[in-house]
Amino acid sequence: MGEFLATAILMYIGCMGCVLEFPGGPILPAFAFGFAIVASVQVVGHITGCHMNPAVSLGILILGKMDWKMFLVYLPAQYLGGMAGYAALKAMMPSGYQICVLKLAYGVTFIQAFFIEFTVTFL
Repeated sequence: MGEFLATAILMYIGCMGCVLEFPGGPILPAFAFGFAIVASVQVVGHITGCHMNPAVSLGILILGKMDWKMFLVYLPAQYLGGMAGYAALKAMMPSGYQICVLKLAYGVTFIQAFFIEFTVTFL
């Protein structure tokens, strides 16, 4: 339940900062996701470790810090929590708003974006 709640908080608050119709520039999403992470860690970090991401849980499983049975509990909780958080935000926003929509920056090609994302994933 903790991972579900943490991931739902992350998606709800984080994506709230990424609504394209609100002005705020690139700093608003950064603060929204930063606040969402801090809030999630404060709420459930002492209970579950607050992974909030299946990739993080997989890494902890590979390092031997988590039992595979617990991993099988965390995985659906994180997926369902993410969907619940996004669904709650979507339900509260007026129709037509683009929530957490990813678009390429002006002047960046698809190939450039792919390799940027590929490289940053492994950092």
